Amino acid sequence: MENNCLTLKQGIRTKEENLLKIGETIKIDKFKNIGELYTALKGKGDIIISCPAKKLLGDHPLAITSQFTEINLIDLLVIDIGFKSGATYGEIISKATRLGLDLCSFEVAPQLCLNYSSYLKGGWLCIAMEPIKDSIERPTIFKVELDFDKSHLDVACGSPYYYWDADQHFIFCYK
Repeated sequence: MENNCLTLKQGIRTKEENLLKIGETIKIDKFKNIGELYTALKGKGDIIISCPAKKLLGDHPLAITSQFTEINLIDLLVIDIGFKSGATYGEIISKATRLGLDLCSFEVAPQLCLNYSSYLKGGWLCIAMEPIKDSIERPTIFKVELDFDKSHLDVACGSPYYYWDADQHFIFCYK
């Protein structure tokens, strides 16, 4: 049995496909603080960080993993979670946790850009995470994409009332 857990696939899956596609375990590198993580992102050279993502990383005292960690990730479309016509972020998170999935730490998005950009092809991937309030108190989550061989780190609305289409990708953790 393969120990892979991150399958990033574009488009709505057919009924014949396994809804919980298993991809790859990622390793979370340790950094001393957010500044060190941000420096690593900037230093890579092929990562584009949006202004809102820069502010989110720079303005918040986010807890950071101080040790190497392995995380199992899964990419699911909103329809995979059971919402044929789309759903709000709150509904998506609620149902996914009832299915046994976990929210990701904020570090998953930067780590995907740093070390796993080859998995980011196929559109924006939203990170299912506890929203972080931006400078004007809007709940936000990270999203990532690979476009023209550059990783993009950006933010998306993390309001529990924000509606997502059925073909939107979300990355969850699982044990």
